[in-house]
Amino acid sequence: MEASTAAVVSLPNAGVATAASWNNSASSFFVENGSYLRLQNIQLSYNFPKKLLGNSFIQKAMVSVSCNNVWLITSHMHGVDPESVYATGTPAVGFENGGAPTSRIYYINLSLGF
Repeated sequence: MEASTAAVVSLPNAGVATAASWNNSASSFFVENGSYLRLQNIQLSYNFPKKLLGNSFIQKAMVSVSCNNVWLITSHMHGVDPESVYATGTPAVGFENGGAPTSRIYYINLSLGF
């Protein structure tokens, strides 16, 4: 059944499951608000001034720290990442099937120029 013809219901259909259907008819009962606000990436860098490096063999120096997947505000699926939808095929597009959330990753970078 296409989403445009799915019935709007307040309770899921408790019909008899058969081998052909397994009671998986489209329903609006499990539809949730998918809106979210995310800070995907943040980076802080510092270039060392030449007078701090002095007369050493290092001409340039920079240090930076960054973080990916900093925070996510959502009421969607009790904190499950709304961008990590796991779909097994065309009919499953838009259905959540227990995909793993996106990991938070931290980076530290030191760049030297000789």
